[in-house]
Amino acid sequence: MRRGLMHWDAEEIPVAALRARVERLQAAMAAADADAIILYTNFIRSGAVSYLTGFSPYWADGALMVPRKGEPLFATTLSKRVGNWIQTVKPVGGLVNSPTPGKILGERMAGDVRRLAILERDAFPEGLYAEISAALPGVEITDGTNIFSRARCELDDVERKLLRKAQAIAREALGTITARSAEDVGHAVGAVEKHARLQGVEE
Repeated sequence: MRRGLMHWDAEEIPVAALRARVERLQAAMAAADADAIILYTNFIRSGAVSYLTGFSPYWADGALMVPRKGEPLFATTLSKRVGNWIQTVKPVGGLVNSPTPGKILGERMAGDVRRLAILERDAFPEGLYAEISAALPGVEITDGTNIFSRARCELDDVERKLLRKAQAIAREALGTITARSAEDVGHAVGAVEKHARLQGVEE
């Protein structure tokens, strides 16, 4: 489970960096002749959407639609009650709350999209796919993994800084294991996690 309250740190991940990542993805989409791309996210598959928006879901799933031009739109099954919080930790793109996020995104794309890419289409939830395809009859739906990979392979300065910070925290946390705690896995893991959590590690 997640512990504590996640928040967006504008100094750690500036809006400009997130927008630059979205723009790189849009350039990759243009090169592949895709009009939009959909990225799925949930508790254990949050990496792609988090990379573009800074947001990772706590309890539910959702999908991010990035058009070739314009602002991304995140659709989630989380209620409007937590909508304001989501926007504080997702500084890029719009937000819609719906029990049928695929239907909402499909309706938003209708008429503007002739070729839609989906990241990891083979692992995309069947229900979301059905909602999207029903709202977009005649639209070609392709796998967008290569498109995202081309945009994601560039390591920016923000990510380099975070990787260095994560490495330093990991080394310090592992350094808390003593000869005594090493004899008990529970104590060893507890010492490592305590140090890491106190340094702001979420997962």
